[in-house]
Amino acid sequence: MTETIRGVSELVGADCLKARTEALDRFESLGPPDLCRLAKAAKPPWAGANAAAAGSAPGGEVQQLSFFHYVTGLDIFGAQAAVDYVQGLMQSQEKGPWMAWLFGGQHWDIVAGVYCCYDAFSRIDVRVEVPPAGSNRRPTACGVDADGGQVQLTRDMWEGAQLSAFLRALQPPPRVPGLRALPLFVRPGALDTFVRLATRLFAWGERLEGGPPELQIGAHPLCDLFCGYLVASRRLRLALEVLPSLQSSYPAVVVCIARAYVKRGQPEAALNVLVRAARDTPNDGAVLHCQAKVLLAERSPSAAEIAAAAAEHAVRLMPDVWRFWVTLAQAYLQLGLVGHALAALNAPPLSALIADEAAGQSPDIGLPDFSTAERTLPPGGIHGGLVALRPAAFGVLPMQKGMLQFGGFGPGF
Repeated sequence: MTETIRGVSELVGADCLKARTEALDRFESLGPPDLCRLAKAAKPPWAGANAAAAGSAPGGEVQQLSFFHYVTGLDIFGAQAAVDYVQGLMQSQEKGPWMAWLFGGQHWDIVAGVYCCYDAFSRIDVRVEVPPAGSNRRPTACGVDADGGQVQLTRDMWEGAQLSAFLRALQPPPRVPGLRALPLFVRPGALDTFVRLATRLFAWGERLEGGPPELQIGAHPLCDLFCGYLVASRRLRLALEVLPSLQSSYPAVVVCIARAYVKRGQPEAALNVLVRAARDTPNDGAVLHCQAKVLLAERSPSAAEIAAAAAEHAVRLMPDVWRFWVTLAQAYLQLGLVGHALAALNAPPLSALIADEAAGQSPDIGLPDFSTAERTLPPGGIHGGLVALRPAAFGVLPMQKGMLQFGGFGPGF
């Protein structure tokens, strides 16, 4: 066997678990993508059969290294999901040339695996240790808290980790090397599970802070991503069945209900729910902004006047939200008030611009020091769905002023 896994690019030589553990207390919002670390042992063909598993042999013939990559999109319904994923990687290990041993080639064995999935709701990192196939050892699972201590996993933690993994897969992917983006909701019943968990645990979203700024509707990330997914994926009937039941406990959902009606070609219904919401909460800037957007889509002078009034009220209530000012400028343009539109684009306070720029900064997700890390590139290339830097070969990662260079999304993303 070679050191590579079919279709998967891995990083080598950095202490990923230590870096992740040390950063646990700094994770924000939904936290980092999942981490999969494999321990691989290299030995000459003449080394003993048990040398790889032991990690050493007489004369130092065996060398054990840590290989790892990041994952989004895996349905962590329990420890077995992580075990199946890691064992699938073990079975996909590339075979070397059949006569490589004649020329001093090394034989690589995967001797252990660890899969980590962060539960953003309880702020616990769920970790599953997977022994190699045929081992007498059984997989074990535990949680690691922000202090680095082990905790016993509960059913709530497993459900929190599963829901967190679903939500992270719906976000724009972080720019990290070795990120494997798996297709979402491929397991039968996975979408139904996601809807059931999100609706039942909707109140847990209050424990989260922040979220992707381009998705925010003035709510917590669970609301933003769950409701936004139902509407963006055009599961409109499901959205209009599920979301109204959440509106009484979380009024911000009304914005996504209105968007669902708009996508169904029912702008009147969208305006009706927004007007009712505005009567109940007249100082909700997100509702007024959505109302202005719906009215602007009608492209009539009377609707543009009402949209401008709603947008003006929205920016007075929430002046720090940049996109509210953009909508106000669009309303002025429909009315032919070009000067007012330019004034609106230049009117946001400095805090709105700073917040918009800060939102694009990468959060701390516990990346290790890549200065001495290397990368594997499978002979058959990287499978579609993998987000990764594209190195020229197996070698030291390119560096620029101490920062990783991002070479773009992988093929098929």
